[in-house]
Amino acid sequence: SDVCSSDLFKAYDRDGDGAIDGGELTSMLKEAGIGSGLTRGMYASAIISYGDQNGDGKIDFYELIHMSAGWMP
Repeated sequence: SDVCSSDLFKAYDRDGDGAIDGGELTSMLKEAGIGSGLTRGMYASAIISYGDQNGDGKIDFYELIHMSAGWMP
């Protein structure tokens, strides 16, 4: 649901600017144990490239919803 997604988004948007940037995403991947120091930045860049619809280099809440709609049954 959007409420759960909103809470998840707020947890990753650590600076509260309304978007998840590469640094925030890289930190989340590190905390989840995904990748190594060399690959996390590449993973974060790929995820942002996939989901960033407005070209600002970040994932906002609506972009996250759009991305998750494609990945969830």
